[in-house]
Amino acid sequence: MIEKIAYAGSFDLFTNGHEWILREAALLTKNVVLVVANNPGKQYLFSLEQRVSIAMSIAKRINKTEQTNIEVVSVDGYVASAMKSMNIEYMIRGIRNITDFEQEKLLQTVNSTILGNIKTFFLMPPENLANISSSFVKALSGPRHWAWYVRNFLPSESWNAWIWKKIWELCPDDIMFPIEPTEECKLGNKTILSGHRFISQIIASYNSPSRSYHNAAHILDMLEFIKEKNQLVSETFWAVILHDVIMQDNNNLTVFGHHDKDISVEEKSAILVENLELTLGKRIIKTSKIKKHILATDYSKKISTKSIVSYADLAILFCDDNIYDDYSRNIRKEYSHYNDVDYAKGRLQILKSLFQTIQDKKLFISEQDIIQRNMTREIEFLKKFFTHKIII
Repeated sequence: MIEKIAYAGSFDLFTNGHEWILREAALLTKNVVLVVANNPGKQYLFSLEQRVSIAMSIAKRINKTEQTNIEVVSVDGYVASAMKSMNIEYMIRGIRNITDFEQEKLLQTVNSTILGNIKTFFLMPPENLANISSSFVKALSGPRHWAWYVRNFLPSESWNAWIWKKIWELCPDDIMFPIEPTEECKLGNKTILSGHRFISQIIASYNSPSRSYHNAAHILDMLEFIKEKNQLVSETFWAVILHDVIMQDNNNLTVFGHHDKDISVEEKSAILVENLELTLGKRIIKTSKIKKHILATDYSKKISTKSIVSYADLAILFCDDNIYDDYSRNIRKEYSHYNDVDYAKGRLQILKSLFQTIQDKKLFISEQDIIQRNMTREIEFLKKFFTHKIII
């Protein structure tokens, strides 16, 4: 009987393939040790502490849903030596191709030399995971909207952590922040944000599973768009971070302590600038400019492209077909608490009104053809899908 089994790797990034092997290991024994290895001579995307934090979040989720007992440990040096000290005789490894097999044979020989009677289980992942590797997923970053493309390859904990890392790298202020709501700020030579609870609340809000579109990837898209326009400064950065932090139909209204239903969610988000001022200090931000940018994203009152933040927010309307279609599907998921009939009615009204305003005010002149094509495609889909239920 296998008392305990180890699954070791650098997990930089932690992929869906890694999670699949971890779950398979849990089927072999009740006790699984997830070993996050660190090589001081290797350059990583995430620090050891961050990789452990991400791994622990994933293990916690699996333990809770599957009643497993996955423990996470870190190792600086040889994994086999650490296993020996923990009295673990079994390992599990994934093999995707012939190259992996040859490498694993070599590792098995080395591990056996150190541990003697070590036994290794080799697993071949299912076809949909066979070509996923950390290096492959990392290579996909860079082009516009890349965050949406890599989403299908990573557990949500890993995906969110990577997106937030990219977001904070774009911050024009000399400050660094956590990539997870519970992570401590220990980040090199940059200023350590001692009172980062507010920032952690922001991260937790955008990381909510109910956020299919208005999440960290949307924030990153906007920031990269504004950077391309050479307008990414402290005020526009923080306006983007805060503009969608509160949504009407989610629980973070309570998290941030705003219950007034008579003001818009954008107005509530603008109020949070005061919390940001307390966290960062007046020397860094100009609150009035940030609030102005945030309120410019309240399209129920006015649609304008004078604010680069609202321009970036609406840029999804003139993106490629596949990205727009994914956006429309994600919007539907976010409003899944509405039945099909009510959603279709409301969405059709919003789309028609929005495009009419864009035409009347001559907004996005060079992009209007793309916007019309994207919106028309969604409108026709809604009409066709719900034609037997509603009258347009």
